[in-house]
Amino acid sequence: MAFTKTKTVCLTLIGLLALGIPLANLTTVTGTVSAVPIVSVDSPIQNHMYEEREVWLNFTIIRPDSWTEPTIGNPILPRNLGKFTHLTCIVDGIKSENVTVDDNDVHTIPLSIKKTFNFSFPLTDLSTGEHSIQVIVYGEVYVSGGTHKNCDDPVSPIVTSPVIANSSIINFTLGSSTKSSSGQNQATSADNLIGIISGVVISISILMALTIYLKKHKRTKDTPLIRSPPVDNTI
Repeated sequence: MAFTKTKTVCLTLIGLLALGIPLANLTTVTGTVSAVPIVSVDSPIQNHMYEEREVWLNFTIIRPDSWTEPTIGNPILPRNLGKFTHLTCIVDGIKSENVTVDDNDVHTIPLSIKKTFNFSFPLTDLSTGEHSIQVIVYGEVYVSGGTHKNCDDPVSPIVTSPVIANSSIINFTLGSSTKSSSGQNQATSADNLIGIISGVVISISILMALTIYLKKHKRTKDTPLIRSPPVDNTI
């Protein structure tokens, strides 16, 4: 006989009760989640000049402590009250595509709750000059719901509230890559010089060979043909 959804939920709760987790603590959340995550950009550095053609965006998202609630009597199993959903970056006023963040669902009791999230992306195809970048993180926090009075009552819908956190705007400058361009120019010049020298050497070798050949040919032409005197066979 298959269990209904309600009975399955009841059995799950009974199983958790057997682990020592009070039912009241599973269906009640105290207080209101109002803290906003911290978005810290480590790179690029504010007002820094970069000579490299490729700059890396490195940043960290820190989950607020209020996004977790310890379960009374079972502090090792905290409840998750907030979730990061996705993030985006604004480079020079242009918004990038959304990047999904892998995080635990709201109003759950996961085995572990991640405190910090580290990200790293290359900023390619940037032109020489001044640039700006800002990271925006989106998420949701628990408001109400997900409770029921007993196993015969359906669980109330979970209500969440959207959360948006952003980093400060980072301004930086990308140089003309003088070092890189100079190195490339030097390498190109060296290759060209080697090519010119090789061409000159080959040309000289061909000219010398041709000169020697012509001298030999002329000497052969100017030398008279020496013939042996006829043999007198008269007796």
